[in-house]
Amino acid sequence: MRYLRLVASFARASAQNELAYRANFWISLLYALLNLGTGVLGVVVLFSQVETVQGWNLSSTLALLGVYLTIGALRNLFIGPSLDALAGMDGEIWTGKFDFTLLRPVDAQFLASFRYWRPLALVDLALGLGVLGTAVIRLEQSLTPGHLVT
Repeated sequence: MRYLRLVASFARASAQNELAYRANFWISLLYALLNLGTGVLGVVVLFSQVETVQGWNLSSTLALLGVYLTIGALRNLFIGPSLDALAGMDGEIWTGKFDFTLLRPVDAQFLASFRYWRPLALVDLALGLGVLGTAVIRLEQSLTPGHLVT
């Protein structure tokens, strides 16, 4: 329970830091829409010329794009910012501040993994899930629990 409260506190602090400037939201939204648009446009242009590519049709390729966007958004939500703060340029390891992280009364792996969040990646996550949902509907196949797990 203690760790869940810490995660909520870290996410709240990151959201306050990220949303302090209104331009951050609009730039992040523009980036997410451009990322989605270029991905979908590339797939649509490819499949406007051919029916299948090595057994992949438009719907299955859109599903793959949706999975890619979703996993990328999850990575950008908390894994990427935490790794950048830890080992990136001017990160804790480079500047020598990692010693303070190791001395805290919380697990160092937990702090290194969940301290920094990028809440605007939730927009990317919603768009990726939207593409994935659209592709699953277009596939016209039954979705079993085994499909969801894999």
